[in-house]
Amino acid sequence: MQTLNSAELAFLSILGNEELTKKALKLYKGQTFLFTEVFCPHLNLMWNTYVSMLGQYKKDFGFKLRGDIIAAGLAEAVQADRHLPQELKERCDAVLQKLAAGDMPDTAEGTALIGRLVKLDGNRKLVQKLNANADLQVLQQSLDASKRALGDLSDNGAHDDNGVQMVYNPFRDIRKLATKQVRVPTGINWLDDLSSGGGREGDKWLVMGCPGGGKSVCAVQYACAQALMGNDTLWVTYEQSLEGDLAERMIANITDTSLTKIRDVGFDNLPDDIREKFLTAVSGVDDRLVALDMTKWQKDPTDPADNCGIASVRRQFDALKAQGKRFKTVIIDWFGSMMAHIAANEGLDLASCYRFKAQEEIDKLVAFAKEEKVLVIVFHQLDTAANEARPTSVPGANQAQDMKSLQNYFDLVLTIGKRDENEVCYFANPKNRKGQRIVRTLRLIGDKARFVMEDGWLPDPRSGSFYRPVDGGGPEETGSASGYKREIE
Repeated sequence: MQTLNSAELAFLSILGNEELTKKALKLYKGQTFLFTEVFCPHLNLMWNTYVSMLGQYKKDFGFKLRGDIIAAGLAEAVQADRHLPQELKERCDAVLQKLAAGDMPDTAEGTALIGRLVKLDGNRKLVQKLNANADLQVLQQSLDASKRALGDLSDNGAHDDNGVQMVYNPFRDIRKLATKQVRVPTGINWLDDLSSGGGREGDKWLVMGCPGGGKSVCAVQYACAQALMGNDTLWVTYEQSLEGDLAERMIANITDTSLTKIRDVGFDNLPDDIREKFLTAVSGVDDRLVALDMTKWQKDPTDPADNCGIASVRRQFDALKAQGKRFKTVIIDWFGSMMAHIAANEGLDLASCYRFKAQEEIDKLVAFAKEEKVLVIVFHQLDTAANEARPTSVPGANQAQDMKSLQNYFDLVLTIGKRDENEVCYFANPKNRKGQRIVRTLRLIGDKARFVMEDGWLPDPRSGSFYRPVDGGGPEETGSASGYKREIE
């Protein structure tokens, strides 16, 4: 049976509980919406059906409907709905199975769950009002600027109320300030180049690309390279399960074998030379890469902070550290998908509270990197403008989807441009606090799950694609633009 999220548990607690039903109806009449159609349509459907059933049977039963009557009515409504996805119908079935089994939260727990949804509804309404208020938008920008300035001040050593030193005499304290920081090479030549030699402990990187633009390939390539170098790496996946595609990409990357020979055959059915090559390569380091598949995450009901976000990741991180792991890197793939999982667990309308919840997770992420002294690499998507731009356009650091200020919280921002017909793209570091800003041309070798750095590609301003003069190509030869001759008057 599926594990229910907090919103589903709150709905379950209402069913058949006269006291909680009355509370929920009172909130509903007061325009407090516990189960929104936008974000939890399956609960919205069942709630409206339940309200109709109460009206239908109120004369005979009042608010004391039997569980079997409720379950039968809700099940009929769910099956009759043609628009509800099958996945959500299955979640409805899980709620109704618990109802039929009598496995329901008690009144006290139900009240707490409903109270949580009331707060979330209040947060949504508050965010909507803030977003609609031009004066408050200006105020938010000022607060963001102040926060960034405070971060810069913290880097230079101001102090807080707990006595942590933040004010220094730079000349006298130079030995304390100019500390030795060992870089961790990435194991990938172009990434070492763009990061000015690799990452430092406590650093935070943001890698952004278009949908399908190579973010997962980049994550696979980095994770494999680090593990083969003997560095403990935690790879947290929110969008794809590890079975199938990601596992096959790892084999292709490590063995330098085309995915066409690996897809869907299973490891044991691979040719002997490919299997041996993989097993030989990972021998001695096969425990260095740990993957945390958050697509299969289940909430700990005893931990209110366990919401599928950074706190949940850190919980698993601490458990692995207790087993002897000493991670150098934590990869979050990807931020937007993580936010969707959090919203699903907490019953949020993400469209109206994205900034509010994202800021919470960013603050946790910053503290995580600093306190655990690990390099945290976060993948995210670029905005619509970058998706629609030409391949020869270099995305900027402030082009994060849904949150333009996301780049403010990272030490290094890397952007993957759109690929052209030759699978060539720009890879840039538009923000690099500890190195120079550079742009490189990379080519995606998709069937081997890797990017390679290739010099010599030049942008054709007329077509928006790349060409290589060294190959005898050019705008005319590649077909990306017709021949051009300037008319002389």
